[in-house]
Parts: sequence; structure tokens; C-alpha cells
Amino acid sequence: MSNDRLIISSLIKQKQADMAAEMAESKYFELFSAIEILKDHDLSYDELNSGLIGAGNDGGIDSIFIFLNSELVREDSEASLLSKKRKNSLDLHIIQSKKTAGFSEEAMNKIISSTDEIFDLSVSLDALGRSYNKELVGAIEKFRQVYEQVVATFPELSFSYYYVTLGDEVHPNIAKKADRLRQSIVRLFDNAQFKFSFIGARELLRLARKEPFTSYELEFTENPISTETGSYVCLVPLGNYYKFITDDKGGVKKHLFDANVRDYQGDVIVNEAIQGTLKKPGKEDFWFLNNGVTIVCPKASASGKKIIIEDPQIVNGLQTSYEIHAHFSRQRQEHAESRKILVRVIVEQDAAARDNIVRATNSQTSIPKTSGSSGICVVRPNILWLNAQIGDTPPDQDRGVEID
Repeated sequence: MSNDRLIISSLIKQKQADMAAEMAESKYFELFSAIEILKDHDLSYDELNSGLIGAGNDGGIDSIFIFLNSELVREDSEASLLSKKRKNSLDLHIIQSKKTAGFSEEAMNKIISSTDEIFDLSVSLDALGRSYNKELVGAIEKFRQVYEQVVATFPELSFSYYYVTLGDEVHPNIAKKADRLRQSIVRLFDNAQFKFSFIGARELLRLARKEPFTSYELEFTENPISTETGSYVCLVPLGNYYKFITDDKGGVKKHLFDANVRDYQGDVIVNEAIQGTLKKPGKEDFWFLNNGVTIVCPKASASGKKIIIEDPQIVNGLQTSYEIHAHFSRQRQEHAESRKILVRVIVEQDAAARDNIVRATNSQTSIPKTSGSSGICVVRPNILWLNAQIGDTPPDQDRGVEID
């Protein structure tokens, strides 16, 4: 047995003991494979589990993940993932994970055979249900629904297949099967991109060793206000902030919001108000009308017109952030945008103190309606924000409470 196989086997055993001791070894290997392959997608434990479909009649597929515009598609996914104003991207990641010492030609044949059926749109779901388990059929049904929604936008469609084992080498006859699978996908979707990866013990160990990137640059305009403890308050061009929260595939870096106590609320009134402000610039700068965002981190340093932030967590301003991302994803004109957002970068190395900051920055005191006043007022610990001349721009949670 190779050193790579011994090391990765030991690592998997330790991870399972910490994470899912009650899970069968073969099932945890499927989960572990998905965790490492999709590490850059920043999926939660529940999201990863939702993609596991391996059981009887699985067509040689142990997990399948569908991403629309870099966001995971699930049963409860919102239609807002779809953009009708720009080209959409639809990416499928299909994984076969077998805790065996090598790669099997039979396993490859099984994947090819199932691919010919499940991605043939002329084959009904009822017919698929007679051959495959309900989890796989449910995933294919979701794919068909999403594909039907985006087909008119001529989406960028990609299929990424992974065959994961604890093996060392791939026999040439088995490697040739990957080209046969590519032919199946191209026959069914002539514009699709295709990738196949054989992942053995060495490659799986390399993926496990890979650490997420934790240092980020945030470009600001004029000199920021700094404190003795290394915290900053600065104005950041909206386009620069959009880049800060956007990953290489155009999606939101969701891990930046792990510490935020609120989830994105979608097309609610407060977010529609932010959308309106972004779409129709007025004489006021964006930061006049918005409380901005708060970033907590253990370390930050300014150099030139950039702040280097280590392990940032955006603890306040999630709704604003998602609306900025949606706006620029649709418009693709961040370089022409001159408006700015207020950003507070709070440096705090103590974990308990960071938790206190999270709670404090997410607490708000509602101001009851009174007579004789008009404007927006936000009251938070140590923060009083007043903006009395806002025209007809509606308020939002991050911007405050309207006073009549």
C-alpha cells in the first residue's frame, strides 16, 4: 500500500470520527470526496449532504450538484438565481466515489450507460423512475426545470465528472472510457463543456491539503480613518466592493458572511429599496443613503490605496452586499460607477470580543413614528445616523427606519 493511500485513509478516518461517526464508512467517503472536490464552492454540511444520492439504482453516480450562476440549486432554491438579462451559467458536478484500491472499467461503463439515459430529455421522468432511485430522478428533474428556464438565454453549460477511489494509477483502457463519456454529453448537448477527472489517493490528499485563501484586498478611495488598534473606516467604490465579495466564477463569496446572523431575504421591500437606489443614481452618493457594511477580522493593514484583510467576516450589511452583487452582475459596468459605500474594518483577535461585535452590529432600535420630522434614523450601539434629505428613496434595514 502506498504512503499516499495510508495517509489519506488515516485522515478520512479522523475526519469521520470528528464529523459523522454514525455514518457508514462508504457513505462518508462519498461525503468526503464531495467536500474536497467542491471546497472552493463554500458549501455547508447540509448543502453537501443534499447532493448525495448514492444507493441502489444510482446509475454509478454517488453525488450530483447543480450550480446556476455559481449558486447551488436545491429544492427550495429561489428563482432569483436566474438572470434573464445576461448569459447564465449552468454547471453540473457528478461524482462517483468508491473506497476501493483502484479504478474499475465496469464502473465507467455504468456511468456511461446512465448518462445516455438520464440526460436524454426525450426520456420521461416516469421512465427514469423505473430504473433509478428517487434521489437521482429528483436531481435530474431539478436540472431539467432549471435548464428549461435558462435555455432561451443560451446558457454556458458544463458537465464535470469525477471518479474518486484510493487507487494509484488509471489503466489506459479505463482512461479511454472518459472520451466515450464525453461523446455522450456532446451528442446530447452539442454546446456543453466537458471535464473528467480521475482522483486517486495522491490527488485526494492534495485536495485535502489545499487551504482556502484567507487574505483579501479591498481598494478604497481617499485615506481611511485608522485607530491605534489597526481598525479602519473608509469609503470604497461600489465596483471595488463588488469585486471584493465576488468569486472567480461570478458568484458571491458566501463564506464572507458566515458570521452574519441574517440570511439574504430576496425581493422583500427593504431590498427592493436598495435595488432602486442602485439602478437610479441621484445627486446623493450611495453612502449618504446607506449605513454601509461592517467587517470583522483578526488582522488588517493598509498599503497605498488598499487594505489587506485577513480572514474577513462581513457581520453587518449582508442585504446591501447581495444587492450590490446582483446589480453589477446584471449591469457589468462597475468600472463606470463612481458612487461609494462606507466600510468599517474592525480588527479584533479575541474570538469572544468578535462575537460581541457581531451581536452589537446586528441589533437595531426601531424609532416610532412621530410628527414634525422627516428622514431616516438608525440607532445602534455607539452609532447615530441621520439623513434628512433623501428624496423618495425608501429606507431598508441597513439604512434605517423612516420617520414621518
